[in-house]
Amino acid sequence: MEKERVVIEAEDYVLEITRGLRNPSVEDDRIKVGDLVLELDVKASLLGESLASLLLPPIDIDNVKGDAEWFKSLLDRYRLRVISEQAYDLGARSGRLVEVLEIPLSYMPLSRMSMFKNLYPCIFNKYADESGLALLEREYRDTAERIGILYNGRIVIKPARVKDFLLSMIKSTTMPLSVSAATLTFKPPRKLGECSPLKLLREPWKLLKLPEGRFSLTCKNALELARDVLDGSVECSSPSLISSSIKCSSNTGVVVVKEYRRMYIKWIPTYIAGYTKYKYRVSPKSRLAAEYHYLRVLRRITRTPRIYSVCVEYYTGSMVREYIEGTPVLESGDKEHWRLAGRTLAEIHNKGITLGDPNPGNFLVTHEDKPAIIDAEQARPATLHGMAWDLGVLAIYSLIMNKDKALVEEAFKGYKSKANRAEETLKLLGKDRFWAQFMLLPHIISKIKTIATTTLNTQI
Repeated sequence: MEKERVVIEAEDYVLEITRGLRNPSVEDDRIKVGDLVLELDVKASLLGESLASLLLPPIDIDNVKGDAEWFKSLLDRYRLRVISEQAYDLGARSGRLVEVLEIPLSYMPLSRMSMFKNLYPCIFNKYADESGLALLEREYRDTAERIGILYNGRIVIKPARVKDFLLSMIKSTTMPLSVSAATLTFKPPRKLGECSPLKLLREPWKLLKLPEGRFSLTCKNALELARDVLDGSVECSSPSLISSSIKCSSNTGVVVVKEYRRMYIKWIPTYIAGYTKYKYRVSPKSRLAAEYHYLRVLRRITRTPRIYSVCVEYYTGSMVREYIEGTPVLESGDKEHWRLAGRTLAEIHNKGITLGDPNPGNFLVTHEDKPAIIDAEQARPATLHGMAWDLGVLAIYSLIMNKDKALVEEAFKGYKSKANRAEETLKLLGKDRFWAQFMLLPHIISKIKTIATTTLNTQI
């Protein structure tokens, strides 16, 4: 007769842990398993955590019968693993956005429970409401503090720290994996799966908050994302085949859905052309996180779109934001609009920021004759070369699109009238070595150098 090592009498089931490699079995509401099998599931997901996940809810150690110290050690090990892996997963999926996410501690165990929502919904539903979340917060506090990611009751993820902890856990898992998982099957008591998972158990990321806009770890198509913000019948259209922004409207309003695609082709030639002057972001997550950050920072200087929602997946992301009515400077023949674009760029540089992609189409003049910026995914802290690059890119875009040279001159004059380092920037644009990688555009570069030199020598 097998000797029980631990017995846990939960509200919905009884877990009997015996010594050895006993395969899990179920008799009514009693689950029996060998301690070595449970350890392998806890440490190495031998059963896909179908058994270990029963240890996610709070367990009263004082009511554990048998070898409580062994069980406490196993439970502690599992919870360290769960929080570390969930933190690392969230960081991997969110990118730099994780730095501004408000993450309650309860998200970590609940997001793991969500992976088994169809296996144990009758148990895990109890922790998908306010009182249940509070229980999870208390239960996992010590574990989060041990990992060093809990500050003022909220999780602060430092990817390198979590990665190091995960590696140390993997190295310390010395249990042999000679038992084939394929031979082990486990079907929990039927009554534990008879409930329908609550919405928060299905979508635990609803616990996560951004400073501006809603957050989700699953993305829909542009039309569905727009419908989450707008009422009524919604229609969407893209301005061009290469555009990453989609305009969606209904009788209640208009939004823009911007998609951050993997290896978006637009940035490949730009990255190659500007690699010596400006470090362009290519990955979707890095571009989305930068745009989220700089749209909010730039709003202190000029108008930028309000952010309604953000979604991220492992390789893509989307942002739903305000549609700003106005005239793109690139489409305007008004000299004052071009001067305004130059002055706005100068004010951005004065605050220590470069845009990287100051396409005149990204500068709007609103109906109130105020400037607005609608693209910030390549913005970075400013350097002198970065500022010169910004002004040069504005000119290149304009001249390639056959805009009148006189309009570009107006943008340069507007820039000179406001920029703190205008003289240094314009001098740099006038030098041959600054344009070494653009020998294929000699006529355009020659025009820019002339405009820069003329503006430098003109009294504004």
